[in-house]
Amino acid sequence: EEYQRHEEFPIHAEVFRARPDVQAVVHTHPRFSIAFAARGVPLRPVSHEGSFFWPPGVPTFDAFTDLVRTREQGAAVAGVLGSARAVFLRNHGIVCAEPTIPEVTWAAISLERAAELQLLAQPTADAAVLYTPEDEARRKQKIWSADRARAVFEYYARRL
Repeated sequence: EEYQRHEEFPIHAEVFRARPDVQAVVHTHPRFSIAFAARGVPLRPVSHEGSFFWPPGVPTFDAFTDLVRTREQGAAVAGVLGSARAVFLRNHGIVCAEPTIPEVTWAAISLERAAELQLLAQPTADAAVLYTPEDEARRKQKIWSADRARAVFEYYARRL
């Protein structure tokens, strides 16, 4: 039987090409992330999940909202992703890029949760009390690690 690759494989291929530090890529279409990205506002660190992505934050790819089917389109997505952990695809979905499968799984789950929490907090999220960059760095160091990502991944794997 011949294997047929997914039509949006250029996302994965071009992120791998652009980011030698990345060994795992997730592209999915989670509802809160799609709704959040459609608003055109930046994701802010208003929750633990949101702080995972700061700095540099989560950029938004908005050149088009159709499926990413060509190498050129995949390269454009990878270019907007840059060195970030994730990118929103406006009105489409998300792409997360990490060194391991557990870390990328946790990133995708965290991004969806961060988008949901910020949507729930709107319109007050724009006026929310945010942590200083130093506080964010300390918080990220305490909360986010490869070992913790593996533990979260194993938890979700057990639930399957």
